[in-house]
Amino acid sequence: MMKKSLLALAVAGLSANAFAASLDYTALPAPTANIVAKEVVTVTTATDLTTTDTITFPLQFSATNQNLVRIDLSNSAKFGSTTAPTLTVDGIAASISEGGVGASFVVFQLQNTTTANQAAPVVLKLNGLTVANQGDVSAQYRLYDNQVDAHNASTRTLADKSYAYATFANALVFTASNPGTSKQIDVTANSKKFVNGTTTSDAFGGLNLDVKANTYGTDFTTALTLEKVIGADAVVTVSGDFSAIAANAAGTTLGGIAATGVNTAKNAVTFKLGATTLVTPLADAQLVYAADAANTGIAPSEFNAKLTLGSGATLTAAPAEVANFATLAKNGASAEIDLTMKPGGFYNDVVRITNKSGIAGDVFITVINDAGQSATINLGEIAGQTSNTLAAGASTQQLPISDVFAAAAAKGLALADQGKLRLVVEAQVPAGMLSVQNWVVSTDGTTLSSF
Repeated sequence: MMKKSLLALAVAGLSANAFAASLDYTALPAPTANIVAKEVVTVTTATDLTTTDTITFPLQFSATNQNLVRIDLSNSAKFGSTTAPTLTVDGIAASISEGGVGASFVVFQLQNTTTANQAAPVVLKLNGLTVANQGDVSAQYRLYDNQVDAHNASTRTLADKSYAYATFANALVFTASNPGTSKQIDVTANSKKFVNGTTTSDAFGGLNLDVKANTYGTDFTTALTLEKVIGADAVVTVSGDFSAIAANAAGTTLGGIAATGVNTAKNAVTFKLGATTLVTPLADAQLVYAADAANTGIAPSEFNAKLTLGSGATLTAAPAEVANFATLAKNGASAEIDLTMKPGGFYNDVVRITNKSGIAGDVFITVINDAGQSATINLGEIAGQTSNTLAAGASTQQLPISDVFAAAAAKGLALADQGKLRLVVEAQVPAGMLSVQNWVVSTDGTTLSSF
């Protein structure tokens, strides 16, 4: 009996283009279907594709009797309109009894006078396809022992199974990597330098840009590369707060690529990916931010990346913007309160925050419920507070936990389980210079407990 497994092939290219990757299912592991670059092969009308690829699978039956192999293509795909597909078994050519050219199916016949080795490979050669849409194409393989059943596509088969044949998908990988906040802005230097003591940051964040493996498009002889699908003048624009950047963005880089300029508002920096014949992929490309030596302060920021395809790009649409691929924050102090009482409960929980340093700094509070859900608020968002900044040596008023929670609830946080809360307090003051106290008072004022 012929083995049911057959093939997986990706359609690639526009009209008059061909597939590049032959697939062999006689060996393990089985090959992975190639990807059709959906932004390249748009298929707004029926699109002819040519290929000389072979798909190989094991025979696994003794071909001493007449046997018929039927292959059907799904999603309105058809075999090429000029040249028929071919099939060989153990090097012996099978004949087409029906279908093939311009049809969505083909029936191959191996005459009963032919004897084939059971372990021999079956080689299917596709000599052209026509796709009608960007729907994935599968190939249904069925083995019959009589012509009538093969003609009628009867369910009475010796073998029957469908396999992935072509997958249309986005061609590009454009993603963030190395997530997390980089606390490099040094508050002890009035935020004018980074923690390394200079005005140039260490590399942080991470961005990936490349063509997915085994993706095909207009170049049908080899898999697509970045320079085949975007223009030589393609640009990645990084947006964020660059208010302290050096003149003309000198020293600022992305994955080692020098910035080509910064806009007037200093909230977007461009990086050109290639020259006339070279386009550079990005793999965990990190951002280096070079500030002007005379800056008045480096601002914390989240940085986003946007790809502009450039002239001559094969792609018809750029991928979506990548948000927060790099995040820059001030260093400073943090403190935690592991337990606060339920807001509105029998006890009134009170929090007090003290800045023990000689510089003022903004304060942020992350409120976490029993289910692990959280919301981060600024000090100034709590009732009675007029500023996010806590002055040097100063303390806040007593902050009822109900007011702290109300600010977090305004951002969508709800109480969970027993209604207890945990607080993480961060301040833009030197490490070790932040103190957070909390205590509870009973509603009748007779009980006072410190945590």
